[in-house]
Amino acid sequence: MNEFAKIIEDLIVLFRELTALESIKLNAGRTDQVSAVEECMTKEQSLVMRLKGLEQAREKKQEELGLGGMRFQEILEHISGADRERFLGLFDSLSREIQMFQEVSEDAARIIEVNIRRLDREIQRREGRLYENSGKEQTEEKHMTDRSV
Repeated sequence: MNEFAKIIEDLIVLFRELTALESIKLNAGRTDQVSAVEECMTKEQSLVMRLKGLEQAREKKQEELGLGGMRFQEILEHISGADRERFLGLFDSLSREIQMFQEVSEDAARIIEVNIRRLDREIQRREGRLYENSGKEQTEEKHMTDRSV
């Protein structure tokens, strides 16, 4: 059970790292720091690889303990005493970290999406093209005294 607890602790730490990185990405997105967003995304890739490894280790350890395929609540029903209290705290911490990560990640994704739309709109404006909501191209109306072609 100690190895399983260590994996859960590692997952908690990893989600804290992911949340911190997403917060940086969110702030960079808010201030139009494109290179900082890109740097965060690169770091995020390595953290996601670590997450995959930890998830595989967790699943393997659960199988070894006879708890394969069980959700955390089901695991708590199968253990008792000090282990139950220990894992209750770990599972609660992990759930909180995952929820915080998801919230910050969703906010960062929204900000980045808004920025991409704004940049796309600016590019279209500079090229003299605008698109309707249907995706049909519209050219900007030009005043008859406008000599630019």
